[in-house]
Amino acid sequence: MKKVLFFVVSLFIFSFQVLQVSASEISFSGGVINQKDEVLFAVDTSVPAQIPYRTLFKKNLNDGQIEQLTFFPEQMELLSGGTVLQIRNRFGTVRYDSVLKQFTTIKAFPAFSSGYAPNHGALEKSAASPDGRWIVTLSPVSPSRGRLILSDASGTNSFELSSSAGRGTLPVSWSPDSSVLIYEDSGSLYYARPDSLFSNSELPANFRIIGEGSVDSVSWYGSSRFLYASGDSVYRVHVPELFTYSLYRPLISVGDLAGKLPAAFNPREDKFCASPDGNSALFVSGSRCIYFFPLYGDDYSAGNGSVPCLLLPGNTAEVFPFWAENGKPAVFARTVDAGESVMKGWILSGTSGSGVFIPVVVPSETKQVVLSPDGNYAAFIGDSGVSVYSVSSWTEVASYVSNAVSAVWIDGNSLYIGGTGTVSRWNFKTGASEIVTISSVNGYGWDEQGVLPVAFVSANPDSSQTSGRFRCTGGMKWELASGSRAGAPVSTNSRYRLYLDSFGGVYKNMLFVRSIHGSGGTSPIVATGNNGAEGVLQESGLKGANPPSVALVFDAVEESDGLPLILSALNDYGIKATFFINGEFIRRHPEAVCDIVEAGHQTASMFFTSWNLSDPGFKIDADFIKRGLARNEDDFHNATGSELSLFWHAPYYVLSPEIAEGGNLAGYEYINADIFVPDWVTAEMSGNLPGLYKGADFIIEDIMRDIKPGDVIPVRIGKNMDGTRSDYLYGRIRVLLNALTEAGYSVVTVNELL
Repeated sequence: MKKVLFFVVSLFIFSFQVLQVSASEISFSGGVINQKDEVLFAVDTSVPAQIPYRTLFKKNLNDGQIEQLTFFPEQMELLSGGTVLQIRNRFGTVRYDSVLKQFTTIKAFPAFSSGYAPNHGALEKSAASPDGRWIVTLSPVSPSRGRLILSDASGTNSFELSSSAGRGTLPVSWSPDSSVLIYEDSGSLYYARPDSLFSNSELPANFRIIGEGSVDSVSWYGSSRFLYASGDSVYRVHVPELFTYSLYRPLISVGDLAGKLPAAFNPREDKFCASPDGNSALFVSGSRCIYFFPLYGDDYSAGNGSVPCLLLPGNTAEVFPFWAENGKPAVFARTVDAGESVMKGWILSGTSGSGVFIPVVVPSETKQVVLSPDGNYAAFIGDSGVSVYSVSSWTEVASYVSNAVSAVWIDGNSLYIGGTGTVSRWNFKTGASEIVTISSVNGYGWDEQGVLPVAFVSANPDSSQTSGRFRCTGGMKWELASGSRAGAPVSTNSRYRLYLDSFGGVYKNMLFVRSIHGSGGTSPIVATGNNGAEGVLQESGLKGANPPSVALVFDAVEESDGLPLILSALNDYGIKATFFINGEFIRRHPEAVCDIVEAGHQTASMFFTSWNLSDPGFKIDADFIKRGLARNEDDFHNATGSELSLFWHAPYYVLSPEIAEGGNLAGYEYINADIFVPDWVTAEMSGNLPGLYKGADFIIEDIMRDIKPGDVIPVRIGKNMDGTRSDYLYGRIRVLLNALTEAGYSVVTVNELL
């Protein structure tokens, strides 16, 4: 690793170079000390699928207290009717009260300043109640599962909602009035009232069940009403009715029939979105078909009439349904073109009976879209900043140039924009903006008096975001300090000396404090106990080692289901992988094959047919294998203009002396899977293959239990058309990538592994 050090330029301790740290790495920058025995130090964070950033801390060596001074917006939420902004990252969580202009640390989340070691993987999602009183978090217990915890904001009281929730998602939905939350546990939906839970007056969980489904089966409208999809029916539910339903569940069904869906709702793949008045809905079926339909209740004789439908392209990875002004539906989708994420959008034009979805302009490089509370404006967040569009005319009305990471609407006029340098409040109608706090620093030091922290923050040259020197005035507040100078960087005073040295486990290196008075002694700047990511690295046996490599290989057999999810995840993680492509896949999905090639992934052969070559009904010899590989080469070249690499495996990883000989004669090297991954086993096969039918999360657990450096791990693309599964491993690919990252592995192509 290249250590990031600070050099003295004139009298400043600022580094003007771009933050450079290697992938999946948390390391310390040099520290500076003043005469009050206070140390300023920074932690550089670079993890996959996350922009690198540098967090500034202050430690008082006399009392051991650590204060986090900057907050990178890995997650932002708006609470308490828009008056409170919550900013969260892997080091801690704060809330900014825009009325009082004050910051408060939220103790319900683990914090670096309290001795918690940050993890190397994705930040687990959280969900605060809209009023900010309650927080639901997921505490990891394994590579794919975690405990779902409800707590108050102070962290004083907590309640376990689920002992085994899937990581990478947060199966919780809050009512707009914060009185009730709906959560998923083991495929069923439950409701809970926080006030009752913590007063010990809540009913047991078996009396609080709503029915089968996931949180995607629920969509709120109004303050205490929601729609619930089950099968092909949608039910209208009023929160006060839940208690009665819970007591008399054997006798009555939940809610009133609101309408019928065009198809049965799949809680693992589908979602729907209620209109603000609850009288219509958007139904997203399998990330492909979008239906707008009014809710008429019983349609036995009348029917709902014509239902506008939008068929999304097959390269769609994610779908985001919205309701714009005057209850008009809008749909945005993230597609994967040549391996790159592209946001596209459509709005419904005309009435429900005769309307059609028409495409709308979406700014290039858009990463996310957020609609204003009144539905009149859409904010598009991308690498170059934020663009605000009027929904009525679908034209840009304002732009904010910055390195934007995220944004949340405050009201119909203003947004909080989380950037790589600062978090700001921007009124797009007046153009006024103000800095709320600093998110990441390029350099730091004490002021000339050695009292106040000073930091340098950079932004794009053409940015609306202010760049320059800032001074911390206390309480996590910063102000421009362009007229002041920083003192000379000092790593020693009459009592202590600071120095960097190598380290293992969670941190790549460590800032050490050496006492040079009294009895002496040396200690790290922070506690290094076994918690958080430290435990993951120790259990993997990789602590202190250079990142070992494994190869994730993706088998494209016949169907393309899941390919957009895979390409999107690999793009976000900056990973190039190996795809073994079958001739049947090439013939069915030539454009998908081109996408794989254009994304820069390694492509290898899986023969020209998807037959099981161990079937006794076929006579296999070396010449047949050689000719079959040659045909696959030609089909691939005709589709892409590129060549397959000289690695291959037969469908289902079948191998025999004849198969091996044919591959050798064709110049290929056979690749075997090192870990058995039964993501192709269907429920119908479970009788003949006992114990092999497992959900995706359990498959991930098995992979992480058995994995060792140098392994080849296969992941199947597409559904098995000969049976059914509750889920597929490709649908949890981000969880698998995150598990590998947390365990200290680097994912490479097959040729890099050998």
